[in-house]
Amino acid sequence: MLGPAYEEELVKHIDNLWVRGFPLTWWSVKSIARDIAKSHTIQNFVASNGWEKRLKERHPELGTRVAKGFERTRVGALNPQQTQKYMELVRDAMAKVEELNGGGVQFTPDLLLNLDETGFDPVNNQDVEVVCIKTRKSASHTITSSDRTHSSAAVCISASGFRFKTMYAIKGTKRMYNKLPCCPDGTTYVMTEKGYFGDAAFEKYIKFLVSQIPKDGRWRLLIMDGYGSHTMVPSVLDSLFENKMHAICMPSHSSEFLQPLDVACFAPTKGEFRVVLRDILFQFGTDCVSRWHLPAVFEKTLEAGCKEQNIRAGLEACGLCVAFRHKLGVQTSRQIQTVRLSGCLARKNFVIQV
Repeated sequence: MLGPAYEEELVKHIDNLWVRGFPLTWWSVKSIARDIAKSHTIQNFVASNGWEKRLKERHPELGTRVAKGFERTRVGALNPQQTQKYMELVRDAMAKVEELNGGGVQFTPDLLLNLDETGFDPVNNQDVEVVCIKTRKSASHTITSSDRTHSSAAVCISASGFRFKTMYAIKGTKRMYNKLPCCPDGTTYVMTEKGYFGDAAFEKYIKFLVSQIPKDGRWRLLIMDGYGSHTMVPSVLDSLFENKMHAICMPSHSSEFLQPLDVACFAPTKGEFRVVLRDILFQFGTDCVSRWHLPAVFEKTLEAGCKEQNIRAGLEACGLCVAFRHKLGVQTSRQIQTVRLSGCLARKNFVIQV
């Protein structure tokens, strides 16, 4: 036993790291306990499973939560001023689209698009169980580039609740299929070195996306993050302009809170993906799902994650419904939209005047 004083400090350390976005697993807690015992020459201390059980009994406030992976660069990325400026940008962009459409065409939900990429992997698809004080309601853990996935999906939705066809980026150089096996008609893919959408791959996706846009002569507003492939490739921006897509970017590292796809669609998609993939692997074995068949599994779960109600919930959570709430059928008279930010070091509510 470490002793009451050292255990109390250990519990405080666990909570302090949790608040900072670096929650500990029980394996890490035991490692720290061993270091404490060694540095203070505590004899015969063993950080066993029995010690863990007794520590929980002595400190019933300790519990576990499933922590969502959260990148270090997103920690503390938002502030009220930055978010307020972004909401003003969105409102001005909507007015600009109405102006480009001749002033006689109102901004309707189908004119607002949100685009993003998300990665998926048959291995790194589980959240982590971490130690925290029981009163804590959510948790996040930082992830690094080594945790990143080897396949990606480029997804675009409209505020009307519609999801456009998906393009996948698969790691490798040689195409094996003209059409991805078991995927819906219209789904396509590109081969990339690391399974991400780089400049060339993203340019192909934009061409793929605009081919699905109705040729009705109307301008549309496209919201995306500031990733380099989105904003630093002139040919991409030219293609968007030529196809009447007025693009704006969210503040850096803010998509976790301000992007409808991240807020309301990708989480249920990946949750369903884990369940479906686990069932497939359990039933047929670990070798039954290749990189060529994995998109079919993810595509199926996109149907669950990108339902119309999820898309609209994401728009409202991100503060985008307020700008044209009557057109979306959102019954509210509020003039203030509360953007709820949950995540490490950003657990606070920002009230945004819109």
